[in-house]
Amino acid sequence: MKAFLLLIATLLFLPSLDAQVYKWVDESGKIHYSDKPPKKEKTTQLTSIPSANSNQYGVTLGSEKTLKLKRLFKQKAFKQLNVELEQLHNEIKSDIRKEYQVLKIYTAFEFADIKLKPVFDLWIKESPNAFQPYLARAYFYHRLGWNSRGFKYANKTKRSQFKAMRQYFSKAQTDLNKALNFNQKLSNAYCLLIAIKSTVGDKKGGADTLNYALSIIPESYVVRLLYMDFLRPRWGGSYVEMKNFASEAQKYSFKNPMLKLLKGAHWIDQGEIFVSKKQYEKAEQLFTQALSFGEEPQLLFKRGKNYYRLGNYQKAINDLNRAINLLANDEDFYYWRSKVLSKLNNFSAAFDDIQMAYQLNPYEQRINKVRQQLTSAIGVPGTGSIREKEASLKISQINQKLQNQPDEEKLYVKRAKLFFEKKNYIRAEKDLIKLIEIDPQNFEYYLMMDWTLFKQSKLSQILDYWKQYLIYKPNDSRAYYERAGTYGHLQNFSAALDDINRAIDLGHKGAEKLRRKFLKKVNHQ
Repeated sequence: MKAFLLLIATLLFLPSLDAQVYKWVDESGKIHYSDKPPKKEKTTQLTSIPSANSNQYGVTLGSEKTLKLKRLFKQKAFKQLNVELEQLHNEIKSDIRKEYQVLKIYTAFEFADIKLKPVFDLWIKESPNAFQPYLARAYFYHRLGWNSRGFKYANKTKRSQFKAMRQYFSKAQTDLNKALNFNQKLSNAYCLLIAIKSTVGDKKGGADTLNYALSIIPESYVVRLLYMDFLRPRWGGSYVEMKNFASEAQKYSFKNPMLKLLKGAHWIDQGEIFVSKKQYEKAEQLFTQALSFGEEPQLLFKRGKNYYRLGNYQKAINDLNRAINLLANDEDFYYWRSKVLSKLNNFSAAFDDIQMAYQLNPYEQRINKVRQQLTSAIGVPGTGSIREKEASLKISQINQKLQNQPDEEKLYVKRAKLFFEKKNYIRAEKDLIKLIEIDPQNFEYYLMMDWTLFKQSKLSQILDYWKQYLIYKPNDSRAYYERAGTYGHLQNFSAALDDINRAIDLGHKGAEKLRRKFLKKVNHQ
């Protein structure tokens, strides 16, 4: 077995619906909504976005959250870290579906550098009665344990490597127990304990941890998800056990509907076996069969990789785009989409993805290797259009000016627009984050952020930004109109109607037409 995240990578899936409302931007920058796709003109681009009603995880945690936690840690801003992490766990209290996102976001602390241990120690010293630093350091030790062991098969791994792994795992378990002494409802702490038990083959210890965790959080999905690994045939279990385990969990599905998603785990396991045998067509059939239960980021990621191996790059891109929309802080997603984009000769976009993967995990050798390759590739003469090269030159000029004027608002606006023109949406988003920090009441900045996030399929984040803007400007009809369009694209037509009615009440001209379309959708539901 591989690291902790690989234990959860195989068993998640979500229900999905096809989008019914289209949104596109014309050559003048105007946003349009329609229940029919636009005409395929040179100046019109259609982005196909799946319904976010399928995202039963709630609001997706973006990569910026992970990067923020990393930054705060290195800045030793421990009080703010405690607040940020406490807020994440409080979200679980109000919505149990957030368990998985919190489980994933703690990987921000999986630094593969023992030199950072004193920072964790200092965090604990300054917060002796908080669970957050103990839980974070446990993730850190867990990662060091796997790095010590390596990822080769057991017969190619030295005893000294196993010994070092167990020593780090022991430290991780000590920290996890301390964290649980402060807060018994830390589902991700139980998950990490089960992952450690799974790695060392301690099935009884895993079962004991599961039973105790479920006595505290009986409706937990992620704890069962991690334990499911013990039940796979390759580790001594069976598909019958997997099915029975999933079936038994359904008595709590009225509290946590995500428990229904455990039912297709056996298909994913079978698909992985066919992948290992390089029988990719059969694997694709099983992954697709599992997706009949609905979409899930890790499962889409697996099928996307499988399409890559089959040479079907467009389908691979579709799956990886959707995976990133549902879970935006997994470096593997960006790494593999970068590989696919390179196959399609879109080196600029591929570089953006590998750069994001690098920011999320700068220790991964394969990420660094591809990053170096793409750094050379995008500098090769003849790549990119003349217009793109002109935009690149202008960006370089702006970069030089920003060195002397780091807070010059107009420069960030120009650069964001240039990045958008180059389809470097990740970089455009970063500039817009800066602009919104400078002027959090500027409608145009939020509108530009809407366009940029839309191009990245980050629809839930669009809603978050409009919510933020409306705190400052609660009577701006334009904001309600724009947010209504996003709700419509997510097929949440009830919320869309609420916003469009509010826009009309506030005097928005032109909102009535969109209201009629949403009203038809509500009546057909």
